[in-house]
Amino acid sequence: MTYSHRERTSCEHRGFYRNPYHGWVAGVCAGIAERMGISPIWLRLLAIFGLLTATTLTVLGYVLAWLVLDRRCTC
Repeated sequence: MTYSHRERTSCEHRGFYRNPYHGWVAGVCAGIAERMGISPIWLRLLAIFGLLTATTLTVLGYVLAWLVLDRRCTC
């Protein structure tokens, strides 16, 4: 098997993830904000705005993200 010059550990995340340790509900906003390098409050405000304007779509998107995104490890 060939590996890149640096092997990934189990705690490295390449894409988006959930961070339930700093999240309010499931850690979706906290994990995405952490990965993007912004404050989670902005994504939470966006989610609240989404709940007020497009409730079904926002809830569906959040639940889908909850199910699809991996949980951030505690390393």
